[in-house]
Amino acid sequence: MPMGTRKRRDLSRARSALLKAILKSERLLDSTDEQVSLRAAAVLAQLAGALARLAETLDFEERLSALEEALALEPGARRRRSA
Repeated sequence: MPMGTRKRRDLSRARSALLKAILKSERLLDSTDEQVSLRAAAVLAQLAGALARLAETLDFEERLSALEEALALEPGARRRRSA
């Protein structure tokens, strides 16, 4: 069973929001106010980590879906009920 459309859409929206925040933070790095530029750098570091985790999650979900689909196609495969 492929990853759900809703989950994929939610992850895509989260990715878009993170990218938008990253772009805004990048612009703030050039601020003449040192505190603003330092805060923007800290925020960028956090956003980059969140984006990396999101990419890992999406990759994991896609690989898991592919494995589940492959197992379902194997001869003699029994369907398990979710707990």
